[in-house]
Amino acid sequence: MEDSGEIIGCAGLISNDFISRMDLWPWICALYIDNSYRGRSLGKELLLRAKADAEIAGSIPLY
Repeated sequence: MEDSGEIIGCAGLISNDFISRMDLWPWICALYIDNSYRGRSLGKELLLRAKADAEIAGSIPLY
């Protein structure tokens, strides 16, 4: 996530979370919002984007 070219947040989709349940995937990982941008529901926006990306790829549900 960017604001005027500055990275202010991020999240990732990964195939596993180093667990024994390899049948549960994809996982959302590394959700981060810069301190000065917190409290604006930007994390929710990143989660919704990850969900949409996973749906496009045919990988629902998310963990």
